[in-house]
Amino acid sequence: MAHVQCTDVQDRPLEFLDVTSLTLDEFPPLVPPFEAAFHAHRAAWRLDGKPRTARRFSVDNNCPLPTTADRLCFFWPM
Repeated sequence: MAHVQCTDVQDRPLEFLDVTSLTLDEFPPLVPPFEAAFHAHRAAWRLDGKPRTARRFSVDNNCPLPTTADRLCFFWPM
């Protein structure tokens, strides 16, 4: 199965608008605050909803959503 990344649809403004409900100018300012909130949450909580106590969070090399912009496109409420 092919992975669609945010950069794949950034070349097509109308598809980007369909995916994110944002224009290409509205999206970049949202990435840094989302990254800070994402890392703060992942540092405190595990995927199963329990507090993180032993290992710290790190992004896997084989992550299907490798960049913050990709994660924001994926998590965007539709």
